Amino acid sequence: IQELTNKQRHIDRDHADKIQRYENELKSVHLRCESSID
Repeated sequence: IQELTNKQRHIDRDHADKIQRYENELKSVHLRCESSID
């Protein structure tokens, strides 16, 4: 059972990393769009 929780935790962390990267990409694209307007 302990092994399963460790695996789940690892998956959660990997998922969080993907979300973080995705949000960072969205922000950079948004900033690029705003700066191109000026």
